[in-house]
Amino acid sequence: MYSKDFIKVAAASPKIVLGKPLENVKEMLKILKKLDQDVDVIVFPELAITGYSCGDLFYSDQLYLETQEAIKYLLNNNPFKGVVLFGSYVFQNSVIYNCSFVVQDNELIGVVPKEYLPHSEEFDETRWFGKKLDGISNLEFFKDTDEKDDNFYNPIPFGKMLFKFYNSDIIFGCEVCGDMWAPQSVSEELYLKGADIVFNCSSSPARIYKTKKRELIINNLTYKYSGAYVYASTGASETSSNVIFGSELIISEAGKTLIIDDKLSFDSKVIVSEIDITSLRYKRRKSSYYKQAYMKANNELSSDLSLHEDLVKSADKCKLTREFDKNPFVPKDDLYLDQIISIQTAAVYKRFMHVG
Repeated sequence: MYSKDFIKVAAASPKIVLGKPLENVKEMLKILKKLDQDVDVIVFPELAITGYSCGDLFYSDQLYLETQEAIKYLLNNNPFKGVVLFGSYVFQNSVIYNCSFVVQDNELIGVVPKEYLPHSEEFDETRWFGKKLDGISNLEFFKDTDEKDDNFYNPIPFGKMLFKFYNSDIIFGCEVCGDMWAPQSVSEELYLKGADIVFNCSSSPARIYKTKKRELIINNLTYKYSGAYVYASTGASETSSNVIFGSELIISEAGKTLIIDDKLSFDSKVIVSEIDITSLRYKRRKSSYYKQAYMKANNELSSDLSLHEDLVKSADKCKLTREFDKNPFVPKDDLYLDQIISIQTAAVYKRFMHVG
């Protein structure tokens, strides 16, 4: 079955070699070469180019130069026609920013910095990274590389932004790892500014119960905002201490997990599913809560969130792989069947009480 009302998305957790940007990019390219041609967007983990656990190596000019060259290699050899999101970092004005990079074909479209930097328990991000306080600015990411190539020297939008396919009205945004866990998450603002889908580049340690909590948070977000969410965390391959990274991959739509892979892995893995954009738009139009929140947000929220319409939706139609319930209104759990009987019985009992 094919449909033009869906967008096919993917989340990948590649095998990471810590501090080896070119090797990591080549592993990402292997994944991109194997992707179905009707996939429109794929998201990789936080700091996927270097690995999350580089620590004080993030201060190094040499690692940053290798990171720039590796990203240039990815752009020059990208076989994928859709949009690629991955985590890396940038130097700007003596500050290091942990970011999500947005790429299509051989062009770097935008760079979105992480907003909430954790500094507790196993996290120490404020030691290395800073928070971008102003709005959208221009970034000359490749200016320090040796080889002069005009294709890479256009200023790149840098800041919090939304992205839109110019040949479609689908809008998406991205956040980085802990941005999702904050009381006022970045994703909530993105949804209220019109994003249909939020992508998350993450590096999250494995913990008991954390996978379930994360899934609950993501499904709660997509339910409240009638949106979709695609999450990719780095895997156990980059572990260099007593912290093990969880390898979780999740795709959620309107409060429901479409697909999840939460198994620890030292190898690369990918999940793919389709987002029903028509259904999400219908739910938003129907929801009085979303409409009121949307109008309030667009009057009150910061105006430094810009919209970029430079992307191309590469597939007119996509082959559907997700399953649809043939009986969506019939509960599958006996608990809910019992609840239906209780509700109906209470209604009849109340009527009998009234008429005597």
